[in-house]
Amino acid sequence: MARACIVGAGSSGIAAAKVLHARGIRFDCVEMGDRVGGNWVHANKNGMSSCYRGLYINTSRTRMEYPDWPMPADYPDFPSAVQMREYYERYAEAHGLAAAIRFGTEVTAVRYREDQRWDVTFGEGTGGAGQTETFKGVVVCNGHHWSRE
Repeated sequence: MARACIVGAGSSGIAAAKVLHARGIRFDCVEMGDRVGGNWVHANKNGMSSCYRGLYINTSRTRMEYPDWPMPADYPDFPSAVQMREYYERYAEAHGLAAAIRFGTEVTAVRYREDQRWDVTFGEGTGGAGQTETFKGVVVCNGHHWSRE
């Protein structure tokens, strides 16, 4: 059976995982960090989060929440980074997504093949250094605050 690879378990990665899960599409979600939340994880072990202790989101919670998962009513209009991380953690747990995420896993290469499949190569971590797996599709959700360049 074909499966997809989701790169990243931040806000977009876990939303993609929920949609694929709800539609019965097999997927692997890989995350370099040790938990969901991406950029909202202060001192993220993957070293790529720009989050700091006093960070608050600059978009209202009603614009940031998932349509099917409202943020807690006691959250302020502009939640803190801690509240955002906790919201994403609860979302992933409530939808059974956390168990489907391979934490501590880096994607080092993605290559499209002539047979309309994708080869994804993993770096250090639970995915195995240099190991390549083939997927029907790839959803890249690695965030916008980081680049190798």
